[in-house]
Amino acid sequence: MNNFTAIIHDYGHPDVTPAVIDQMPHGTAFGAPTESEIELAELPVERLPSVEQIRFTDSGTEGVMIAIKAARAFTERPKIVKIEGAYHGSYDFTEVRLDSSPTNWGDMPASIPCARGTPRGVLDDVIAFPFKDVETLRALFSVYGDTIAGG
Repeated sequence: MNNFTAIIHDYGHPDVTPAVIDQMPHGTAFGAPTESEIELAELPVERLPSVEQIRFTDSGTEGVMIAIKAARAFTERPKIVKIEGAYHGSYDFTEVRLDSSPTNWGDMPASIPCARGTPRGVLDDVIAFPFKDVETLRALFSVYGDTIAGG
């Protein structure tokens, strides 16, 4: 199941395979940015006026974790808002109400853990709302808005 949702060019793509083979002698995984990463990051920064910086991550989970941490650091607020039942990665904060079902939909803002052992503090800092339920989202912001870092 390695990268089962991340490989957009299929396996063995005729344009990708030679590029991977050419890269192998130079390495494939590094703990710090490389020159080729910097060059790649410059492309969207140059092309998209709203993009000032790029942070590459190893997975979507890691990207969401970093985004949550950045939102909390910037706002100095603890809570995040997420869509009930939506997958946002394998991270305690994103798994709250991940596996909710019609039997408990809409019983907001009760936080339901996906995994046993999820700390109470995690559950206290995640607010989930039903997909496309703008009224519930507005109500949540009216009650918790001054504690919400992002979503």
